[in-house]
Amino acid sequence: MSIRNQNWYNLQSTRSYPLDESSTAVDDTGAFIRDDILVDCHIRFSSDLGQHLYLQGLTVSAGLVTAVFGVATTLNSAGSTIASVTVTRPGNAYTNYNIVPLVAGVSGWVVFGPGIDTPFVGRYTSPTQALINPRCGRTYRPLPVPSIGKINLATALQGVVAITGTTPVIAEYKLVQYDGAAMRAIVFRLDDAQLTDTYNPLKQFLPLCANRPESGTCYKQPITAINGVEPDCNGNIVIEGGSGITINPFHDCGGVDMTTTRSLSEACAALKPKRPTEYEDNCCVSTVIGDTTANSPVITNAQNMDKIVLTLVVVGLAVPSGAIVVSVDAIAQTITLSQSATASAVGVTLKFYKDESDDFCWPDVTTPTIDIIVDETTIYPPRSLPIIQNFNSCTLVPEFDTQAGSLTKTETLAPPQVGGATPLDPTALTNHFALETTGYSTLNISTIKNGATDWAYGHTITTELKIGVNGVSRNGGVVLNYAQRIVSNSRITTYIAVLIDVQSAQIVVRRYTNSAYITDTAVTFTSIPNTWYRLAVTPSFAGGDNISIAFQVSELSGANSVSGTATFLNCVTPVGASAPVCQPTDGAFGIMAAQSQTFFNSFTVT
Repeated sequence: MSIRNQNWYNLQSTRSYPLDESSTAVDDTGAFIRDDILVDCHIRFSSDLGQHLYLQGLTVSAGLVTAVFGVATTLNSAGSTIASVTVTRPGNAYTNYNIVPLVAGVSGWVVFGPGIDTPFVGRYTSPTQALINPRCGRTYRPLPVPSIGKINLATALQGVVAITGTTPVIAEYKLVQYDGAAMRAIVFRLDDAQLTDTYNPLKQFLPLCANRPESGTCYKQPITAINGVEPDCNGNIVIEGGSGITINPFHDCGGVDMTTTRSLSEACAALKPKRPTEYEDNCCVSTVIGDTTANSPVITNAQNMDKIVLTLVVVGLAVPSGAIVVSVDAIAQTITLSQSATASAVGVTLKFYKDESDDFCWPDVTTPTIDIIVDETTIYPPRSLPIIQNFNSCTLVPEFDTQAGSLTKTETLAPPQVGGATPLDPTALTNHFALETTGYSTLNISTIKNGATDWAYGHTITTELKIGVNGVSRNGGVVLNYAQRIVSNSRITTYIAVLIDVQSAQIVVRRYTNSAYITDTAVTFTSIPNTWYRLAVTPSFAGGDNISIAFQVSELSGANSVSGTATFLNCVTPVGASAPVCQPTDGAFGIMAAQSQTFFNSFTVT
């Protein structure tokens, strides 16, 4: 057999195939896709998932090559992820690799080209950017009968099912006439071989009482369920009486009699809807216990004093000249109101309320307004420098707030604590606790509790981190200027991140604009998982709204060191905004990892 198109893959590495010609081939940051990375694919998926297959992400890192595919119903909207493929580098160009389906009913393969030898990162939100050619990504109509099962049986049969009939029933596959057309169907019917002159199928399938059910002469089960509770295998339902209810079985004819001393009127009164004022009277009882005209008014038998709230109300035109004294005696259960002197006819009233703390209490207070923004930087006083935070304690980290994802304390080999009186070997590792990001498929951000100021600008933020092997991605670093604001009546979140990215073999400086990441600077840096690195970041003002970020990263010994800077106008146009928003430098600072298992040993600001 002859081979056609021997140079097929080589030819496709010079054009955007298998992307459709209508695609822009531009990622979310405005960069073009390289044609020599993905050179062919063939993927089939159910039409129930959508109509348009497109490339959602393409990454070539130091150790892996990854492609992620999604399906959307329209060309201009984002879809859902259905498949991915990951190849360990160096990998083989022009070789078929099976995809990994992320939903049922998806299969296929992809072919990578010689471009897998050069680092690349591309993210594509909609099919208009990276639509797969229809000949390479096709839908199929799902089966009309996906499964077959039995009533009240939770397990259904799927896949290839062999159906056999048991005498006298047979199952056969044939064409039947339905609605004027011949339809293929599985037919269950009685076997013709059973037909004789004396054969009566109605008699053969009679129930145990030997009569047809519709005759009404069969014994019927009197109770099938009580409030949805069905009998056990022996037909028994155990009924237990509650408080005040007596159950008397009828031994002669079956059944039970339930009696109670509570009358119908009492039950109706208890279930009658109540007005808010009635709830207030039931649990927030108020009583006036005295005024200045009385002689030492006393409230006696004041039980549960820990639930009594005292409120002092002054009535009149002048302020009492003498001191008002409230004496509480918990042992004697008394509350006494007195005044040392009286110079004018001014009434002083002492009220007390019992706070039973139940759901029916209607306190006489105004419901507070709940802000949709939770900005932790506004409720903490600014900290003084330097800040030295070690995570090697087994306790939690009260100095930090988790803004996104999840973090936990875990025991691992980590560098010694910083800021100690005795200099320690910076390369030595000891077994103690570190802060681990455990949101492997989410964003993980934890910021230090500090006032909303620009206190960190002009200072150096340092952290020690180790990137693990779990999670969707491999990254970690420092987050700067994390803030939430209202734009066009919507909450937006913006921040700056300096990350060690193992997969792209880079140090990246990115800004999050509430809708997309913008990479301002990327410096080549080869890092590996399970190795501790020290990252130092110095943010500063570059004039006006410009911000300058200087960073340096190295191994603990100082080897493999790299540095760089990023300067940009700190203005973005979030989704829903009509104009760019310049982000004030009043956000929070902390640590960050995106879809990655990353360990942090310390956080310092000097």
